[in-house]
Amino acid sequence: MTKQVVVENAAAEADMSYRIGGLATGTWYFTIQVQDINGLISAPSEVVSKSISS
Repeated sequence: MTKQVVVENAAAEADMSYRIGGLATGTWYFTIQVQDINGLISAPSEVVSKSISS
């Protein structure tokens, strides 16, 4: 868990989705955190993974 993506104005997006491209072959692990309007940041979600094959 060394990379971070900040989705600006995510609340304005009805589906609240984000696509990550350019992942190399292997297994990738992800969590999400949310920030409320007061700047409070949640604990990370449970870890999920995605395996990419060539």
